[in-house]
Amino acid sequence: MSSMSGISGMSSMSGMGMDMGSDGMFLPYNQMLARTYWYLIAAGFLFACLLRGVNAYETRSRLVPHRLTEIAISGS
Repeated sequence: MSSMSGISGMSSMSGMGMDMGSDGMFLPYNQMLARTYWYLIAAGFLFACLLRGVNAYETRSRLVPHRLTEIAISGS
């Protein structure tokens, strides 16, 4: 039973100084680079979504008049 208490004592890493949330670990320049990186990723994603939307709009606007002329031709 005494060996079990030693294992549970080692599982706690609270005193190791490995806190990733502390700002002291990262320099302001590194934080700026990371922020810029994620802004570029987000901008690229939004640009891809915008292109997809424009492509869908062009396809729909090209096909809808074609369907209307088919209805008009088949109705007469």
